[in-house]
Amino acid sequence: MKEKRKALGCDFNRGDSAKDVLLFVLPLVLTGLFQQGYSLLNTAVISRYLDASAIAVRGSLGTLSAIQSYLALGVTTGFVVFLNRCYGQGDPLLYRRSMTGSCLLVGGLLVLSLILAGGVEGLLALVNMPGELWEEGRAYLAVLLFGTAFTGMKNLLLGAVQGMGHVRIFGMVSILGTMSNTGILLLLLNGGYRKVSAMPLAALCNDSGIILFLSIFLVIFRRTHVQPVGISQIPADIFYELLKSGGSKSAMMILAGIGGIFMQRARNTLGTAAIAGYSYADTLSNFFLVPISAIASMAGIAAARNRGRQDYDSLWFYARNCLRWSLGFSGTAMAAAFGLGIPFLEILSGGADQETIQAGYLWLCICIPAFSGLGSAMICRNSLQAMGDYGKLLCLGVIEMGITVWFALGLVPHW
Repeated sequence: MKEKRKALGCDFNRGDSAKDVLLFVLPLVLTGLFQQGYSLLNTAVISRYLDASAIAVRGSLGTLSAIQSYLALGVTTGFVVFLNRCYGQGDPLLYRRSMTGSCLLVGGLLVLSLILAGGVEGLLALVNMPGELWEEGRAYLAVLLFGTAFTGMKNLLLGAVQGMGHVRIFGMVSILGTMSNTGILLLLLNGGYRKVSAMPLAALCNDSGIILFLSIFLVIFRRTHVQPVGISQIPADIFYELLKSGGSKSAMMILAGIGGIFMQRARNTLGTAAIAGYSYADTLSNFFLVPISAIASMAGIAAARNRGRQDYDSLWFYARNCLRWSLGFSGTAMAAAFGLGIPFLEILSGGADQETIQAGYLWLCICIPAFSGLGSAMICRNSLQAMGDYGKLLCLGVIEMGITVWFALGLVPHW
């Protein structure tokens, strides 16, 4: 058994050693920290080229940006789950049909994003965006929405590459893609495009390059699995399974995002300094959240493997330990945020005024203590999805939406 675990990595049962678990979760944490570190760098770069009102545009559209991400990543992550199942069956034709079906559905996302991009003014009104930010906000949101399908296709191809076992290519593209995004952003800003919409435009260009690279890689090394088939050769049940797998998680995330719209409307009544402070605090809190997200991912994988082999003892063993580890990291993040939050925000903002820094610190003091509950919710979500319990997954989305609405209506007005 020891030899088998060594060959396969962490086996997610009670026999796993601490080293097995660490070797699995550490790369996830390091990759996530690297990506979030570059996200912090992006924000710092923007802060040195643009004023606080531009950062406020980004902060005031944070919820719509999150919903766009939920739509692109939630749906395509579900597609990847189904593709991995097909790959495990060892049937290249089934995989080709499923991959072609996935790409066609991502094409549907492109049509939807174009429709949404044409109605950005209604969306700006929906989140109660301050009038003085509308001009920049209109361009930022239009580019962001147009990029939805590109983000989804990138995620689909990355997941396919990872599922086929090309983990080094997956890691290399993830890291280099994060770096190239910053490089493109600097080129735009130094080239005279000094607008906050440079951020989603850089991401759109970067995603396009990653899609091209991964497509070429898959055609060269996995042609038998990715060669397209005619739509008439794709059975209806493949589309049904793809939609069921992709729709469940995105629906849960969008439900949570609806609650976020209430929160966004409440935040957007607080003034430019508070909105900009939130944007800095949100970027910093995402950095602190990385280890908890990695633990939640591990919980989902452990639940799926142990559910498949009916080992419920190991399933609950991992669930309990993941909850404990998540709470431990939450406490560490809280201590770091309270003790070092203001210096971090000053560095991140490039020396913003004290009103913005204090607003950001107050947001940190509210958000970081909630990590204990958020980490537990993430572990429950991933475990339920892995076990195929989609009904409870949607119930969690409804509960999260209710909590966010209550928070927006009850606490933010007393800011």
